[in-house]
Amino acid sequence: MSTFAHLYKMSEDLVFHSTKEILLTFVIIFFLTLLYQRASRKSKPMLSRSRRIPKSREATNKQEAESLEMTYSDSFSNSTAEEEPEMIVVGAGILGAAFAVTMAREGRKVLLIERDMKEPDQFAGEVLQPGGYELLKELDLGEGMEGFDACPVNGYKVEDLKYKDTITLPLPMSENKLQKNGRSFLHGRFAYSLRKIAMKEPNIKIIEGSVTRLLEEDGYVIGVLYKEKDTGNVKEVHAPLTLVADGLFSNLRKCLISRKPTVTSHFTGIILKTPPEWKSTSLELMLFDTLIVFFYQLSSTETRVMINIKGDLPRNMRDYLMQNVYHRVPEVLKEPFVIAVQNDRLKTMPARYFPAVAVDKPGVLIMGEAYNGRHPLTGGGMSIILNDIKMWRTFLKDIPDLYDDEKIFQAKQKFYRLRKDSCTFVVNVLAEVLHGLFTASDEILLRLRRALFYYCNQSTECAMGPTLLLAVLSTKPMTLIRILVTVILYAMYLAVKLEPWYAKPRGIYKSAVILYQSVAILIPLIYKEIMNLPY
Repeated sequence: MSTFAHLYKMSEDLVFHSTKEILLTFVIIFFLTLLYQRASRKSKPMLSRSRRIPKSREATNKQEAESLEMTYSDSFSNSTAEEEPEMIVVGAGILGAAFAVTMAREGRKVLLIERDMKEPDQFAGEVLQPGGYELLKELDLGEGMEGFDACPVNGYKVEDLKYKDTITLPLPMSENKLQKNGRSFLHGRFAYSLRKIAMKEPNIKIIEGSVTRLLEEDGYVIGVLYKEKDTGNVKEVHAPLTLVADGLFSNLRKCLISRKPTVTSHFTGIILKTPPEWKSTSLELMLFDTLIVFFYQLSSTETRVMINIKGDLPRNMRDYLMQNVYHRVPEVLKEPFVIAVQNDRLKTMPARYFPAVAVDKPGVLIMGEAYNGRHPLTGGGMSIILNDIKMWRTFLKDIPDLYDDEKIFQAKQKFYRLRKDSCTFVVNVLAEVLHGLFTASDEILLRLRRALFYYCNQSTECAMGPTLLLAVLSTKPMTLIRILVTVILYAMYLAVKLEPWYAKPRGIYKSAVILYQSVAILIPLIYKEIMNLPY
């Protein structure tokens, strides 16, 4: 007995003391690798950048006037000023419309090119977290969330049907004693609301057409080639700066970024007519097998059900939903669920992950899902978009001439650095980690998932950390890393504690495997997020 008691005490000491040294070793190796990579990059010669005067600006006044007349002959134009735009924005989604309005209000002449200015039909990007909602108001775009019955999001609820565990995460109170909240809505309604704001801006001209390629001259992007929607005519337009904001399925990304996105899963969505008994202001998730089912309000009468499917898509989606999801849906939603499955047009979307990289080609910016994607699980993508717009609004205030490539390049370097320290790192890493845990079938990942639930249910203080990260109200990378390390240590502790006294050595072995697999997942993910950006 004394021998086993001694082994038990040793196992406790091993879990709570050895893990710190092991984690420290991995962290040291990781940062030494980063330093080596930085040193390697510094050895590469930098291309000289100076104020650019492209050949297109040396055209005669007659040619310039003819080109501009051709460019602006569009029914959506709000101004009669015949002058070259300072910016071209490709795509009038949430990013493109918001960026165009923000820059126009700063006095910039913006040309916005969109394939179709009608309300878009898209079912992803329907949650704006509280941090993103605050950013929307900071950009003076709060009116874009009005007039279409958007619903408040006051918290989160995650239910693990496998282990019958539940996490409830209410949002914190603000300084004036009101609960912070986000918004949920139909994506197209919000995008169209922002488009209507853009149509009213005198500094924005809008062309309906499809951009086919970027125009380059001596390594500089000088504009775009586009095909008009109504006439089919192919035209070109020039500007000192072009923003590529054409979304997840961007056809211009490959001109600027060689890395291809990785598809991590697929999701489909249906809209239910909300029954009177269903009153929820939370973003609710159900976990079972490897499926994640989301529930949130689109309006006072509509409820979105989103289903994340890992692996291959089923051949018959309607049968799959009825066989695998229907019997787990809350009772009050079962009848509307059946009606929606039978009548809705079931579209699927890929969930793609691709980390941001530095894009230093002069004359062009790329942002949004064309530039950086993560799993939509946490609903943080729009917060990243609005944060990026806020940063560029600040940078461009100090650059009156957008042909000044040296200053634009310096702004890009600052953008990449600040992006890592803002919400981007937190949202991207958190989304991929939670997706891995919530769709897990591996024993080790399931142990980590249970540890996360146990950790959040320990106290209000423990739950508040993950809540603030999900809500994009806490954006410091070290806060996320601290919570992830705590959950890993907690899973290791439980692996030892839950074993009977005579099997503690087995628990120690399991805790070591948990540590190894956690580090093997986290370190590459963190490395991908920062490896191709300036340090």
